[in-house]
Amino acid sequence: MLQRFFYSIFMFLGQILQRPKFVFVICFIMVFMSLVVDGSLFQLWRLNKDQQVLEHKIEKMTFKTADVEKEILKASDPEYLARLAVQKFDLVKNGDLIFIFAE
Repeated sequence: MLQRFFYSIFMFLGQILQRPKFVFVICFIMVFMSLVVDGSLFQLWRLNKDQQVLEHKIEKMTFKTADVEKEILKASDPEYLARLAVQKFDLVKNGDLIFIFAE
């Protein structure tokens, strides 16, 4: 009985192996399922998404760095520093007129 069972299985496999397209499809399905079950396919997708996010952050930081470098270059100019002191800290020079408006 057991011998007959194994014989029928081997005959079935022999018939399947005679059809190369069917074997290719079965192999493709098995590889795809192993990637899905293992989680490798999802990890690859997530890593790709993370890479895109990081590239976007790098691009933003590059622009910010350029802006900061421009500010550093401007800070070496005394006129720019004087103008910045007046605008941000309301500092005045001797002899400047101060207007105070009542609300």
